[in-house]
Amino acid sequence: MSNNTYTGKRSRTKLLALLAAMMLCFVGKAAAENVVSIEDFTIEPGREKTVAISLDNTDLISSLEMEIELPNGISYVDGSVARNTERITQNTHMVYMDHQGGNTYKLWVLANGQTDIQGDTGELVYITLHAAETFSAGGNIKVYDILGSSSHAIDEAGTTPTYDEIPDAEARVTPYVGKLYITEDTMAIKTDGTMRKVSVALDNYIDVRNFQLDITLPEGLSIETDEAGNAIFEYADRMPQELALTSRVQENGALRVSAVGLTTNVISAIEEGSTADATIFSFNVKADETLPLKSEITFDNVIVSSNSAASYLVDDLSGIELTNSYIAHYTPANDSVQALRDMYAETLAEMDEVAPDVKDSETLTAQKEDIEGMIADLQEAVDAAYDDYTLAPEYDEVLSPSEDIIAAIEKLLEDAIAEQEKHDIETGISDVGATADGEAPVKIYTTTGVQVDTPVKGQVNIVKYADGTVRKVYVK
Repeated sequence: MSNNTYTGKRSRTKLLALLAAMMLCFVGKAAAENVVSIEDFTIEPGREKTVAISLDNTDLISSLEMEIELPNGISYVDGSVARNTERITQNTHMVYMDHQGGNTYKLWVLANGQTDIQGDTGELVYITLHAAETFSAGGNIKVYDILGSSSHAIDEAGTTPTYDEIPDAEARVTPYVGKLYITEDTMAIKTDGTMRKVSVALDNYIDVRNFQLDITLPEGLSIETDEAGNAIFEYADRMPQELALTSRVQENGALRVSAVGLTTNVISAIEEGSTADATIFSFNVKADETLPLKSEITFDNVIVSSNSAASYLVDDLSGIELTNSYIAHYTPANDSVQALRDMYAETLAEMDEVAPDVKDSETLTAQKEDIEGMIADLQEAVDAAYDDYTLAPEYDEVLSPSEDIIAAIEKLLEDAIAEQEKHDIETGISDVGATADGEAPVKIYTTTGVQVDTPVKGQVNIVKYADGTVRKVYVK
Protein backbone atom coordinates (compact mmCIF):
# COMPACT_ATOMS: atom_id res chain seq x y z
CA MET A 1 0.00 0.00 0.00
CA SER A 2 1.28 3.50 -0.72
CA ASN A 3 1.06 6.52 1.55
CA ASN A 4 -1.12 8.27 -1.04
CA THR A 5 -3.96 5.91 -0.18
CA TYR A 6 -4.76 7.92 2.90
CA THR A 7 -3.73 11.42 1.78
CA GLY A 8 -7.33 12.55 1.63
CA LYS A 9 -7.98 11.34 5.15
CA ARG A 10 -5.39 13.40 7.04
CA SER A 11 -7.94 15.57 8.82
CA ARG A 12 -9.85 12.48 9.92
CA THR A 13 -6.65 10.85 11.14
CA LYS A 14 -5.76 13.91 13.20
CA LEU A 15 -9.24 13.94 14.69
CA LEU A 16 -8.96 10.29 15.66
CA ALA A 17 -5.50 10.88 17.12
CA LEU A 18 -6.82 13.76 19.19
CA LEU A 19 -9.77 11.70 20.36
CA ALA A 20 -7.47 8.82 21.27
CA ALA A 21 -5.18 11.14 23.18
CA MET A 22 -8.10 12.45 25.18
CA MET A 23 -9.26 8.96 26.02
CA LEU A 24 -5.86 7.41 26.74
CA CYS A 25 -4.05 10.26 28.47
CA PHE A 26 -4.79 9.43 32.08
CA VAL A 27 -2.61 10.01 35.11
CA GLY A 28 -3.02 6.60 36.70
CA LYS A 29 -1.14 3.53 35.40
CA ALA A 30 -1.55 -0.10 36.35
CA ALA A 31 0.36 -3.30 35.72
CA ALA A 32 -1.96 -5.96 34.41
CA GLU A 33 -1.94 -9.40 32.85
CA ASN A 34 -3.42 -8.31 29.55
CA VAL A 35 -2.33 -10.00 26.31
CA VAL A 36 -2.86 -9.19 22.63
CA SER A 37 -2.20 -12.02 20.17
CA ILE A 38 -2.43 -13.18 16.55
CA GLU A 39 -2.21 -16.90 15.71
CA ASP A 40 0.40 -18.11 13.21
CA PHE A 41 -1.18 -18.75 9.83
CA THR A 42 -0.55 -19.64 6.21
CA ILE A 43 -1.76 -17.82 3.11
CA GLU A 44 -1.76 -18.77 -0.55
CA PRO A 45 0.25 -16.39 -2.78
CA GLY A 46 -2.08 -14.07 -4.69
CA ARG A 47 -4.93 -14.66 -2.24
CA GLU A 48 -6.55 -12.85 0.68
CA LYS A 49 -7.07 -14.12 4.22
CA THR A 50 -8.89 -12.69 7.23
CA VAL A 51 -7.05 -13.04 10.54
CA ALA A 52 -8.17 -12.32 14.08
CA ILE A 53 -6.52 -10.06 16.65
CA SER A 54 -7.41 -11.32 20.12
CA LEU A 55 -7.38 -9.70 23.54
CA ASP A 56 -7.19 -11.64 26.80
CA ASN A 57 -7.63 -9.11 29.59
CA THR A 58 -7.75 -9.51 33.34
CA ASP A 59 -8.59 -5.79 33.75
CA LEU A 60 -11.56 -3.83 32.49
CA ILE A 61 -10.41 -2.16 29.28
CA SER A 62 -12.48 0.33 27.32
CA SER A 63 -10.05 1.47 24.55
CA LEU A 64 -7.00 0.00 22.87
CA GLU A 65 -4.36 1.04 20.35
CA MET A 66 -1.38 -0.79 18.81
CA GLU A 67 1.18 -0.64 15.99
CA ILE A 68 1.06 -3.49 13.42
CA GLU A 69 4.00 -4.12 11.11
CA LEU A 70 3.43 -6.51 8.19
CA PRO A 71 6.19 -8.54 6.48
CA ASN A 72 7.26 -7.93 2.89
CA GLY A 73 4.77 -9.39 0.44
CA ILE A 74 1.81 -9.00 2.80
CA SER A 75 -0.47 -5.96 2.61
CA TYR A 76 -3.56 -4.76 4.44
CA VAL A 77 -6.77 -4.70 2.40
CA ASP A 78 -8.02 -1.11 2.75
CA GLY A 79 -11.18 -0.80 4.81
CA SER A 80 -11.31 -4.47 5.79
CA VAL A 81 -11.03 -4.05 9.57
CA ALA A 82 -14.08 -5.54 11.28
CA ARG A 83 -15.19 -6.09 14.85
CA ASN A 84 -16.27 -9.11 16.87
CA THR A 85 -19.72 -7.88 17.81
CA GLU A 86 -19.84 -10.14 20.85
CA ARG A 87 -17.16 -7.95 22.41
CA ILE A 88 -17.57 -4.56 20.73
CA THR A 89 -20.36 -3.09 18.57
CA GLN A 90 -20.57 -0.06 16.34
CA ASN A 91 -22.64 1.64 19.02
CA THR A 92 -20.01 1.09 21.71
CA HIS A 93 -16.67 1.38 19.85
CA MET A 94 -15.03 2.93 16.83
CA VAL A 95 -12.52 0.70 14.98
CA TYR A 96 -9.98 2.14 12.54
CA MET A 97 -6.70 1.12 10.80
CA ASP A 98 -4.42 4.08 10.06
CA HIS A 99 -1.51 3.71 7.60
CA GLN A 100 1.69 4.90 9.28
CA GLY A 101 3.95 4.57 6.26
CA GLY A 102 5.83 1.67 4.75
CA ASN A 103 4.12 -1.54 5.80
CA THR A 104 3.14 -0.32 9.27
CA TYR A 105 -0.39 0.44 10.47
CA LYS A 106 -1.99 1.67 13.66
CA LEU A 107 -5.12 -0.03 14.95
CA TRP A 108 -7.53 1.98 17.08
CA VAL A 109 -10.35 0.51 19.16
CA LEU A 110 -11.95 3.57 20.79
CA ALA A 111 -14.89 3.50 23.18
CA ASN A 112 -17.89 5.73 22.48
CA GLY A 113 -18.16 7.01 26.01
CA GLN A 114 -17.34 4.79 28.99
CA THR A 115 -18.18 1.37 27.57
CA ASP A 116 -15.84 -1.51 28.38
CA ILE A 117 -14.80 -4.19 25.94
CA GLN A 118 -17.10 -7.09 26.73
CA GLY A 119 -15.73 -10.33 28.15
CA ASP A 120 -12.15 -11.07 29.13
CA THR A 121 -10.89 -13.34 26.36
CA GLY A 122 -11.13 -14.08 22.66
CA GLU A 123 -11.13 -12.42 19.26
CA LEU A 124 -11.57 -8.66 19.23
CA VAL A 125 -11.16 -7.44 15.66
CA TYR A 126 -10.43 -8.89 12.21
CA ILE A 127 -8.23 -7.61 9.41
CA THR A 128 -7.98 -8.95 5.86
CA LEU A 129 -4.51 -9.36 4.38
CA HIS A 130 -3.35 -9.96 0.82
CA ALA A 131 -0.32 -12.02 -0.19
CA ALA A 132 1.56 -11.00 -3.33
CA GLU A 133 2.26 -13.62 -5.99
CA THR A 134 5.93 -13.26 -5.07
CA PHE A 135 5.34 -13.89 -1.35
CA SER A 136 7.55 -16.94 -0.91
CA ALA A 137 9.89 -16.64 2.07
CA GLY A 138 7.35 -16.02 4.82
CA GLY A 139 7.74 -13.49 7.59
CA ASN A 140 6.45 -12.22 10.93
CA ILE A 141 3.63 -9.85 11.76
CA LYS A 142 4.78 -7.69 14.67
CA VAL A 143 2.42 -5.99 17.11
CA TYR A 144 3.96 -3.46 19.49
CA ASP A 145 3.40 -0.19 21.40
CA ILE A 146 0.16 -1.66 22.72
CA LEU A 147 -1.72 0.72 25.02
CA GLY A 148 -5.01 0.17 26.77
CA SER A 149 -7.16 2.34 28.99
CA SER A 150 -10.07 2.03 31.38
CA SER A 151 -12.96 4.39 32.03
CA HIS A 152 -13.24 3.33 35.66
CA ALA A 153 -11.83 5.80 38.23
CA ILE A 154 -9.46 4.38 40.79
CA ASP A 155 -9.65 7.28 43.29
CA GLU A 156 -11.91 10.12 44.38
CA ALA A 157 -10.11 12.49 42.04
CA GLY A 158 -11.44 10.52 39.09
CA THR A 159 -8.07 9.12 38.00
CA THR A 160 -8.48 6.30 35.48
CA PRO A 161 -5.77 3.73 34.74
CA THR A 162 -3.87 3.09 31.55
CA TYR A 163 -2.11 -0.14 30.62
CA ASP A 164 1.15 0.44 28.79
CA GLU A 165 2.92 -2.77 29.82
CA ILE A 166 0.96 -5.09 27.52
CA PRO A 167 3.65 -7.28 25.91
CA ASP A 168 4.47 -7.16 22.21
CA ALA A 169 3.02 -9.93 20.04
CA GLU A 170 4.31 -11.71 16.95
CA ALA A 171 2.76 -14.13 14.46
CA ARG A 172 4.43 -16.19 11.75
CA VAL A 173 2.85 -15.97 8.29
CA THR A 174 3.92 -18.57 5.75
CA PRO A 175 3.04 -18.92 2.07
CA TYR A 176 0.89 -22.00 1.54
CA VAL A 177 1.35 -23.72 -1.78
CA GLY A 178 0.56 -27.25 -0.63
CA LYS A 179 1.73 -30.03 1.65
CA LEU A 180 4.33 -32.78 1.36
CA TYR A 181 3.75 -36.07 3.10
CA ILE A 182 4.30 -39.82 3.11
CA THR A 183 1.20 -41.69 2.00
CA GLU A 184 1.15 -43.84 5.17
CA ASP A 185 1.01 -42.48 8.71
CA THR A 186 2.82 -45.44 10.29
CA MET A 187 4.91 -48.36 9.09
CA ALA A 188 6.14 -51.55 10.72
CA ILE A 189 9.58 -52.62 9.52
CA LYS A 190 11.67 -55.74 10.09
CA THR A 191 15.34 -55.58 11.00
CA ASP A 192 16.55 -58.32 8.66
CA GLY A 193 17.36 -56.05 5.71
CA THR A 194 14.03 -56.56 3.96
CA MET A 195 13.12 -53.55 1.80
CA ARG A 196 10.00 -51.48 2.43
CA LYS A 197 8.59 -48.94 -0.01
CA VAL A 198 8.03 -45.34 1.10
CA SER A 199 5.87 -43.14 -1.16
CA VAL A 200 6.13 -39.34 -1.09
CA ALA A 201 3.09 -37.26 -2.10
CA LEU A 202 2.69 -33.55 -2.87
CA ASP A 203 -0.65 -31.76 -2.68
CA ASN A 204 0.40 -28.66 -4.61
CA TYR A 205 -1.96 -25.77 -5.32
CA ILE A 206 0.33 -24.20 -7.89
CA ASP A 207 2.06 -25.79 -10.89
CA VAL A 208 5.49 -26.94 -9.70
CA ARG A 209 8.42 -26.98 -12.09
CA ASN A 210 11.25 -27.88 -9.66
CA PHE A 211 11.52 -28.84 -6.02
CA GLN A 212 13.93 -29.90 -3.30
CA LEU A 213 13.54 -31.57 0.07
CA ASP A 214 15.72 -33.00 2.83
CA ILE A 215 14.90 -36.50 4.08
CA THR A 216 16.19 -37.52 7.51
CA LEU A 217 16.28 -41.23 8.31
CA PRO A 218 16.59 -42.58 11.87
CA GLU A 219 19.54 -44.61 13.12
CA GLY A 220 19.41 -48.16 11.80
CA LEU A 221 17.53 -47.25 8.61
CA SER A 222 19.09 -46.78 5.18
CA ILE A 223 17.85 -46.04 1.68
CA GLU A 224 18.33 -48.42 -1.24
CA THR A 225 21.21 -47.41 -3.50
CA ASP A 226 22.70 -48.54 -6.81
CA GLU A 227 26.21 -49.90 -7.32
CA ALA A 228 27.59 -46.36 -7.41
CA GLY A 229 26.00 -45.55 -4.05
CA ASN A 230 23.28 -43.29 -5.48
CA ALA A 231 19.80 -43.41 -3.99
CA ILE A 232 17.30 -45.24 -6.18
CA PHE A 233 13.96 -43.49 -6.82
CA GLU A 234 10.79 -44.69 -8.47
CA TYR A 235 8.98 -41.97 -10.44
CA ALA A 236 5.20 -41.60 -10.20
CA ASP A 237 3.01 -40.81 -13.20
CA ARG A 238 2.64 -37.19 -12.02
CA MET A 239 6.33 -36.53 -12.62
CA PRO A 240 7.15 -35.24 -16.14
CA GLN A 241 9.43 -37.62 -18.04
CA GLU A 242 12.20 -35.05 -18.34
CA LEU A 243 12.21 -34.23 -14.62
CA ALA A 244 15.14 -35.98 -12.94
CA LEU A 245 15.80 -36.64 -9.24
CA THR A 246 19.28 -36.31 -7.81
CA SER A 247 20.42 -36.70 -4.22
CA ARG A 248 23.37 -36.04 -1.96
CA VAL A 249 23.99 -36.42 1.76
CA GLN A 250 24.19 -33.18 3.74
CA GLU A 251 26.62 -32.48 6.60
CA ASN A 252 23.83 -33.16 9.11
CA GLY A 253 23.22 -36.58 7.59
CA ALA A 254 20.00 -35.65 5.79
CA LEU A 255 19.54 -36.75 2.18
CA ARG A 256 18.80 -33.75 -0.04
CA VAL A 257 16.66 -34.70 -3.02
CA SER A 258 16.39 -32.25 -5.91
CA ALA A 259 14.14 -32.38 -8.96
CA VAL A 260 15.36 -30.42 -11.96
CA GLY A 261 14.00 -30.31 -15.51
CA LEU A 262 15.17 -28.53 -18.66
CA THR A 263 11.68 -27.84 -20.03
CA THR A 264 8.69 -25.93 -18.75
CA ASN A 265 6.68 -29.08 -18.07
CA VAL A 266 5.36 -29.07 -14.51
CA ILE A 267 3.84 -31.18 -11.78
CA SER A 268 0.30 -29.96 -12.31
CA ALA A 269 -1.61 -28.39 -9.46
CA ILE A 270 -4.18 -30.54 -7.67
CA GLU A 271 -7.70 -29.20 -7.59
CA GLU A 272 -9.15 -28.65 -4.14
CA GLY A 273 -11.07 -31.70 -2.98
CA SER A 274 -9.44 -34.01 -5.51
CA THR A 275 -9.07 -37.66 -4.50
CA ALA A 276 -6.45 -38.45 -7.15
CA ASP A 277 -3.18 -40.11 -6.10
CA ALA A 278 -0.77 -37.29 -5.21
CA THR A 279 2.38 -39.45 -5.14
CA ILE A 280 5.39 -37.95 -6.93
CA PHE A 281 8.11 -40.51 -6.17
CA SER A 282 9.00 -43.49 -3.98
CA PHE A 283 12.10 -45.06 -2.48
CA ASN A 284 12.94 -48.25 -0.59
CA VAL A 285 14.40 -48.44 2.92
CA LYS A 286 15.80 -51.28 5.00
CA ALA A 287 16.53 -51.58 8.71
CA ASP A 288 19.15 -53.31 10.82
CA GLU A 289 19.12 -54.38 14.46
CA THR A 290 20.08 -50.87 15.70
CA LEU A 291 16.69 -49.46 14.68
CA PRO A 292 14.91 -48.15 17.83
CA LEU A 293 11.52 -49.43 18.87
CA LYS A 294 9.96 -46.15 17.68
CA SER A 295 11.46 -43.70 15.20
CA GLU A 296 10.42 -41.60 12.21
CA ILE A 297 11.34 -40.41 8.75
CA THR A 298 11.07 -36.62 8.57
CA PHE A 299 11.19 -33.87 5.93
CA ASP A 300 12.76 -30.43 6.10
CA ASN A 301 13.81 -27.56 3.81
CA VAL A 302 11.08 -28.31 1.29
CA ILE A 303 11.10 -25.70 -1.48
CA VAL A 304 9.05 -25.73 -4.66
CA SER A 305 9.31 -23.33 -7.59
CA SER A 306 6.84 -22.33 -10.27
CA ASN A 307 7.32 -21.71 -13.97
CA SER A 308 7.66 -18.02 -13.17
CA ALA A 309 10.79 -18.88 -11.10
CA ALA A 310 9.13 -17.96 -7.81
CA SER A 311 10.24 -20.23 -4.98
CA TYR A 312 8.08 -21.18 -2.02
CA LEU A 313 8.87 -22.79 1.31
CA VAL A 314 6.50 -25.65 2.15
CA ASP A 315 5.89 -25.81 5.91
CA ASP A 316 3.02 -28.31 5.87
CA LEU A 317 5.02 -31.53 6.21
CA SER A 318 4.16 -35.01 7.45
CA GLY A 319 6.73 -37.77 7.81
CA ILE A 320 6.04 -41.30 8.96
CA GLU A 321 6.33 -43.09 12.30
CA LEU A 322 8.28 -46.34 12.15
CA THR A 323 7.91 -49.30 14.48
CA ASN A 324 10.61 -51.92 14.85
CA SER A 325 8.40 -54.92 14.17
CA TYR A 326 10.94 -57.41 15.54
CA ILE A 327 10.88 -55.72 18.96
CA ALA A 328 7.27 -54.57 19.01
CA HIS A 329 5.54 -57.57 17.45
CA TYR A 330 7.67 -60.63 16.68
CA THR A 331 9.46 -60.81 20.04
CA PRO A 332 6.30 -60.69 22.21
CA ALA A 333 4.53 -63.09 19.85
CA ASN A 334 7.45 -65.51 20.12
CA ASP A 335 7.41 -65.09 23.89
CA SER A 336 3.73 -66.05 23.91
CA VAL A 337 4.44 -69.21 21.91
CA GLN A 338 7.35 -70.06 24.20
CA ALA A 339 5.13 -69.58 27.24
CA LEU A 340 2.80 -72.22 25.81
CA ARG A 341 5.73 -74.57 25.28
CA ASP A 342 6.83 -74.01 28.89
CA MET A 343 3.32 -74.64 30.17
CA TYR A 344 3.15 -77.86 28.17
CA ALA A 345 6.57 -79.01 29.44
CA GLU A 346 5.55 -78.33 33.04
CA THR A 347 2.37 -80.32 32.50
CA LEU A 348 4.34 -83.29 31.12
CA ALA A 349 6.61 -83.14 34.20
CA GLU A 350 3.61 -83.09 36.49
CA MET A 351 2.11 -86.05 34.64
CA ASP A 352 5.30 -87.99 35.37
CA GLU A 353 4.53 -87.62 39.06
CA VAL A 354 0.76 -87.87 39.20
CA ALA A 355 0.07 -90.24 36.30
CA PRO A 356 3.22 -92.33 35.75
CA ASP A 357 1.31 -95.49 34.83
CA VAL A 358 -0.89 -93.92 32.16
CA LYS A 359 1.07 -90.89 30.89
CA ASP A 360 1.96 -92.72 27.67
CA SER A 361 -1.44 -94.26 27.07
CA GLU A 362 -2.86 -94.15 23.59
CA THR A 363 -5.47 -91.56 24.51
CA LEU A 364 -3.06 -89.21 26.28
CA THR A 365 -0.42 -89.64 23.57
CA ALA A 366 -2.95 -88.54 20.94
CA GLN A 367 -3.80 -85.47 23.03
CA LYS A 368 -0.11 -84.61 23.37
CA GLU A 369 0.39 -84.91 19.61
CA ASP A 370 -2.54 -82.58 19.03
CA ILE A 371 -1.15 -79.98 21.44
CA GLU A 372 2.32 -80.16 19.90
CA GLY A 373 0.78 -79.70 16.46
CA MET A 374 -1.26 -76.69 17.63
CA ILE A 375 1.85 -75.03 19.06
CA ALA A 376 3.81 -75.70 15.86
CA ASP A 377 0.98 -74.26 13.75
CA LEU A 378 0.88 -71.13 15.91
CA GLN A 379 4.64 -70.63 15.54
CA GLU A 380 4.30 -71.02 11.77
CA ALA A 381 1.47 -68.47 11.71
CA VAL A 382 3.54 -65.97 13.71
CA ASP A 383 6.53 -66.40 11.38
CA ALA A 384 4.38 -66.01 8.26
CA ALA A 385 2.63 -62.90 9.56
CA TYR A 386 5.97 -61.35 10.49
CA ASP A 387 7.34 -62.09 7.02
CA ASP A 388 4.42 -60.49 5.16
CA TYR A 389 4.01 -57.54 7.59
CA THR A 390 0.54 -58.59 8.76
CA LEU A 391 1.64 -59.39 12.32
CA ALA A 392 1.29 -55.76 13.45
CA PRO A 393 -2.28 -55.10 12.24
CA GLU A 394 -3.49 -58.67 12.94
CA TYR A 395 -1.54 -59.40 16.12
CA ASP A 396 -4.49 -60.46 18.30
CA GLU A 397 -6.01 -62.55 15.53
CA VAL A 398 -2.73 -64.37 14.83
CA LEU A 399 -2.33 -65.28 18.52
CA SER A 400 -5.99 -66.12 19.10
CA PRO A 401 -5.32 -69.95 19.01
CA SER A 402 -3.40 -69.53 22.30
CA GLU A 403 -6.62 -69.84 24.31
CA ASP A 404 -7.48 -73.18 22.71
CA ILE A 405 -3.95 -74.45 23.33
CA ILE A 406 -4.10 -73.48 27.01
CA ALA A 407 -7.46 -75.24 27.36
CA ALA A 408 -6.05 -78.37 25.67
CA ILE A 409 -3.04 -78.46 28.02
CA GLU A 410 -5.24 -78.08 31.09
CA LYS A 411 -7.51 -80.86 29.84
CA LEU A 412 -4.51 -83.12 29.22
CA LEU A 413 -3.56 -82.98 32.91
CA GLU A 414 -7.14 -83.47 34.06
CA ASP A 415 -7.57 -86.51 31.80
CA ALA A 416 -4.22 -87.92 32.92
CA ILE A 417 -5.21 -87.70 36.60
CA ALA A 418 -8.60 -89.26 35.91
CA GLU A 419 -7.07 -92.05 33.88
CA GLN A 420 -4.51 -92.74 36.62
CA GLU A 421 -7.28 -92.96 39.24
CA LYS A 422 -9.14 -95.41 37.06
CA HIS A 423 -5.98 -97.43 36.61
CA ASP A 424 -5.33 -97.53 40.36
CA ILE A 425 -8.83 -98.78 41.10
CA GLU A 426 -8.64 -101.44 38.45
CA THR A 427 -5.20 -102.73 39.44
CA GLY A 428 -5.65 -102.52 43.19
CA ILE A 429 -3.92 -100.31 45.71
CA SER A 430 -1.46 -101.18 48.52
CA ASP A 431 -1.03 -99.43 51.83
CA VAL A 432 1.46 -96.66 52.28
CA GLY A 433 4.66 -98.18 53.65
CA ALA A 434 8.28 -98.92 52.95
CA THR A 435 9.27 -100.58 49.66
CA ALA A 436 10.75 -104.01 49.53
CA ASP A 437 14.20 -102.43 49.73
CA GLY A 438 13.25 -100.60 52.90
CA GLU A 439 12.90 -97.14 51.28
CA ALA A 440 10.43 -94.94 53.12
CA PRO A 441 8.03 -92.56 51.32
CA VAL A 442 9.44 -89.04 50.90
CA LYS A 443 6.59 -87.21 49.07
CA ILE A 444 2.86 -87.72 49.05
CA TYR A 445 0.49 -86.04 46.57
CA THR A 446 -3.22 -85.94 46.04
CA THR A 447 -4.50 -86.81 42.59
CA THR A 448 -4.78 -83.09 41.86
CA GLY A 449 -1.04 -82.68 42.33
CA VAL A 450 -1.14 -81.04 45.79
CA GLN A 451 1.63 -82.26 48.12
CA VAL A 452 0.48 -83.34 51.59
CA ASP A 453 2.30 -84.49 54.76
CA THR A 454 0.17 -87.59 55.32
CA PRO A 455 -2.02 -89.66 53.01
CA VAL A 456 -5.54 -88.34 52.55
CA LYS A 457 -8.13 -90.83 53.70
CA GLY A 458 -10.88 -91.98 51.40
CA GLN A 459 -9.03 -91.33 48.15
CA VAL A 460 -6.07 -92.31 46.01
CA ASN A 461 -2.70 -90.87 47.05
CA ILE A 462 0.43 -90.72 44.92
CA VAL A 463 3.52 -91.68 46.91
CA LYS A 464 7.08 -91.06 45.79
CA TYR A 465 9.95 -92.93 47.50
CA ALA A 466 13.59 -92.00 47.93
CA ASP A 467 14.69 -94.46 45.28
CA GLY A 468 12.44 -92.76 42.72
CA THR A 469 9.69 -95.34 42.87
CA VAL A 470 6.17 -93.96 42.58
CA ARG A 471 3.13 -95.87 43.85
CA LYS A 472 -0.57 -95.18 44.00
CA VAL A 473 -2.25 -96.04 47.26
CA TYR A 474 -5.77 -95.83 48.52
CA VAL A 475 -6.20 -94.99 52.19
CA LYS A 476 -9.42 -96.12 53.86
